Amino acid sequence: MIVASIFEMVIGLTGIIGVMLQWLTLLVVFPTTSLVGLSLFEEVTCTASKNWGSAIMTVGFTNSQYRCSFWNICRNVSVDC
Repeated sequence: MIVASIFEMVIGLTGIIGVMLQWLTLLVVFPTTSLVGLSLFEEVTCTASKNWGSAIMTVGFTNSQYRCSFWNICRNVSVDC
């Protein structure tokens, strides 16, 4: 898990993902990340069951990020009544 995290940080900090997205569309990225997440499900649930505080904090942070992104998108959408 630590090696995977370091690998992900290196990809994010170097900007490699921006270069890769010139050739790979979101139709490739989304299923790939979904499959990686589903393959880690068993280990994540085992770890989360041992430390409830960490699990709840992670869910809270994830939900707050999605909520902020959702409201930023909704702010730019106008609805005609």
